[in-house]
Amino acid sequence: MTPRDPTGCGVHLLFILVGIWQAEWVSVYKYVQHCWDTAAELRQELSSEDVEMLRNELRRVGESAWLAWELKKRSELYGLLQATPAQRAKRKQWKDPILKAQIVLALYRQARLAALILDKAGALAPGGGYRETCAAAGSAALAMMEEGRWVWPFDDDPPFPGWAVEGDVVC
Repeated sequence: MTPRDPTGCGVHLLFILVGIWQAEWVSVYKYVQHCWDTAAELRQELSSEDVEMLRNELRRVGESAWLAWELKKRSELYGLLQATPAQRAKRKQWKDPILKAQIVLALYRQARLAALILDKAGALAPGGGYRETCAAAGSAALAMMEEGRWVWPFDDDPPFPGWAVEGDVVC
């Protein structure tokens, strides 16, 4: 990730927003809910033992190495996020418990980001003045950056400082 792209969304955000503006607004919200459901489904993939193993592995490799791994694997992860749980279970990566846990955490974040961006985009319907739309989009982008940070979605100590969740995990 670079300072110009803190959420890992990059230019894709613009294309998603433009595409959503062309879609029916009512239908966006069913996709938002589906994304949250997918994130929750992914959290359920890991047992408490898997979570403990994942936390230990992340602490062992360090946050910088984890972020580099996730960035390197991002294209592969997109395909896994599109897969059903049954399809994911058939993949060879799912046989290695540490790799599976790492993938689940990365996919969880992608699903969370998807829900956040669709939700923010749904609130940015065109039609207002340019300056009002600019301000609303800026506000939505800042909220996205804050809400889209890496979090530890499990009910125990996060592997890194700054990954703690204040309040309840949304999904």
